[in-house]
Amino acid sequence: MMPWSHWNQADKTLLLAFVLFLFGLCIKSAYPASVFSNGFLFVAEAALVGGAADWFAVTALFRKPFGFPYHTAILPRRRRDFVEAAVKLVQREFFTSRRLITMVDSYDWKALFLSLAEENDFKRRSGDFIYKKIIGFLDEVDLSKYSKDVSDALRHELSSVSVPMVISWLGNYLKDEGRDQRILSRGAKWLRIKVESDEAKALFHDAINDMVQKKAEGAGILGMLFASLAKASNIINVDELTEIIQQEAERFLDEASEQGSETSNKILEVFYRKLDDAAEDEGLINTLDTVRERLLKRLPIDDTVDTLFVILRQRTRDMLNDDGSEVSTLIRSVIDSEIEKAWNLLEGDEHVAALLDALARDMAGRSALKAQEIGGIVVREVMERLTDEQLNHIVYSKIEPDLLWIRMNGSVVGALIGCVLFMVMTAVK
Repeated sequence: MMPWSHWNQADKTLLLAFVLFLFGLCIKSAYPASVFSNGFLFVAEAALVGGAADWFAVTALFRKPFGFPYHTAILPRRRRDFVEAAVKLVQREFFTSRRLITMVDSYDWKALFLSLAEENDFKRRSGDFIYKKIIGFLDEVDLSKYSKDVSDALRHELSSVSVPMVISWLGNYLKDEGRDQRILSRGAKWLRIKVESDEAKALFHDAINDMVQKKAEGAGILGMLFASLAKASNIINVDELTEIIQQEAERFLDEASEQGSETSNKILEVFYRKLDDAAEDEGLINTLDTVRERLLKRLPIDDTVDTLFVILRQRTRDMLNDDGSEVSTLIRSVIDSEIEKAWNLLEGDEHVAALLDALARDMAGRSALKAQEIGGIVVREVMERLTDEQLNHIVYSKIEPDLLWIRMNGSVVGALIGCVLFMVMTAVK
């Protein structure tokens, strides 16, 4: 049995009506002819019936009183309708589209954004985020795809370049800004130093001796005899001839080292003429094309480009991770500068501010309307998970005082009506 402390006011009122009804029966039995006893019993009976009827009505909302099956347990039986009604209440009354849009339009989104950004150090965090994304991109990018594209493009370019085109480019490159004169001058000066050395003099001497010896051997025994007599009589002085050739070579190289001199111009004229002849030599062109094709097949272009990309990524990552490196400092300064420009534009440009405000309103509005739909979904899912007892408890707990007063009013109103009826019946008799 439920403890007395757990009884509510309506239960106590109904119990009081029942006790008064029993008391009325006792009085009626003792004084059957008494008007008071008859009236008291009639009023107590009416109060008991009114309280019991309202108890049945209130209880029937949530469960089946005494197992009575007809039109009872209304809330559990109509829970689907109740859930849909709750969903519509949330969507159409609490979170209506007009109310949400009005709420969104009431905010100054630009000021709100700037305030939140300042409070959360938005500029610095944005810079750090972008910088980390750059480093992350280096780690995530698929280098094999790009290296393959570069290798294919390099191979295509090398295979499409013709020998005449290369020769023409070489000629134009050498002629540009007197580059050919400077190269010839440096080469002539370098050779001049080599020619005046004792090693070069010995080479000239050996070459002249070999030449005289070969000429003599070609003329037979008589030629060798005359060559020996010429050397013995100093008619052929190899040392003197070597000295003369060395001096002439030095003089020629001195003239060739002078930029714009007649000798250098003649050398370059001969060089360019031979270069033009080479561009029209079909045999040379075919040979060079064959060499090029063989080189393209044998050169490890793909591996070289892959290795180059890996090295570049590693070195770039190392420089970016080093906060003190010039690359890291430069990139961070560029990022900070662009963020500062965007920030100043946002603060000072009314057109940009209007666009941001419109964008924020649009996003907030869409989010609010989506939240309206989601709110209904959440309400539906939550309420559908509830058991009948849980649903009854939630509803009853919200309106319990009113339901208790309904039940107590049933006893009070029943007693009043019983009193009036008894008075009318008594008056009619």
